[in-house]
Amino acid sequence: MSSAETDIEESSNSSSDVSSLDNDFTGMQFESSSSEEQVMDDDVDSQFWGEIESESDAEFSEGHGMIQEVPENLKDSTISPIDCYRYFITDEIINLIVRETNRYAEQHLETHELTKRSKNLQWKPTSHEEMLKFLGIIIEMGLVQMPKVDYYWSKSKLFGSEVIQNTMSRDRFELLLKFYHFSNNQEQHADQDRLFKLKSLLDLLKVRFKSAYIPGAIISIDETMIPWKGRLLFKQYIPGKAHKYGVKIYKLAATNEYTWNFMVYTGKQDPTSGRRHTQTVVMDLADVLLECHRTVVVDNFFASMSLAESLLRNDTYLIGTLRSNRAGSEHEVVQKKLKRGEIYALQSNNGIKLIK
Repeated sequence: MSSAETDIEESSNSSSDVSSLDNDFTGMQFESSSSEEQVMDDDVDSQFWGEIESESDAEFSEGHGMIQEVPENLKDSTISPIDCYRYFITDEIINLIVRETNRYAEQHLETHELTKRSKNLQWKPTSHEEMLKFLGIIIEMGLVQMPKVDYYWSKSKLFGSEVIQNTMSRDRFELLLKFYHFSNNQEQHADQDRLFKLKSLLDLLKVRFKSAYIPGAIISIDETMIPWKGRLLFKQYIPGKAHKYGVKIYKLAATNEYTWNFMVYTGKQDPTSGRRHTQTVVMDLADVLLECHRTVVVDNFFASMSLAESLLRNDTYLIGTLRSNRAGSEHEVVQKKLKRGEIYALQSNNGIKLIK
């Protein structure tokens, strides 16, 4: 494996034209995510390039795999779904949801005038046990989908769910769904962080993801979409994705597809936005996994000469496809005219290899 290998992709610029969206989505609020981000590399021209040298990279020798502190039953191939679920959705997370849900319900009842018939008057504080049941119902609804929430409590054998009906009444479920919360609204402001209502939950999940498993020698970083068609300030439109509208997530995964770290993109005001947005994302996600000769695999959205250099300075390698509109595209390797079956490659003085 070379120190840093970057293939060349011949591609033309494409843009997200909001006016060309389907009529069904007219008036929706979203930010268009350009997949043609330009990355400037000031040092590309100052590098010296020559023939690729035969060399051996330093070997990855760090410990990896399931962490020893993980309970033995979670390492067994016969692990139950509930054991796995409860490892990641910890008591700390459940207690957070219970605390903030009760807090928000109390704040709402104190600041809103209620009629005598208001269902909100039936509210009583929730508990750890009840929240587990509520989340179980949410999961069940995701697996067995109905046109309307009411149908799960229908007396019809065609629609009704005995499991859900025997777990919680419809009125109680709707109250919990209304006040379901992860943060204290009176302490945080949306203008400071668009994720302020989810930040506490996301931070706890990230800690848990990292506590179970350590990725091996090869890791990948990619973007994915969580489908969402409602109103949201940082909703994205990416035409090349299966789900074109939604919340964009950057994630770092191991070769077994385990998600080890992730980052929610909140639009142009995101702290990672800027001149070298994709490079910042990769370096932030990989952070503590650097400096031990791992290889990061990325697609052409992330790959750049400057990223390869940054990773090499941190004893980490990069494999990716370089877009023809990225800095360095005027390089001899990119411009080289090849016949069918030919390969052309050069190596820079700092170890970056360009292959076409």
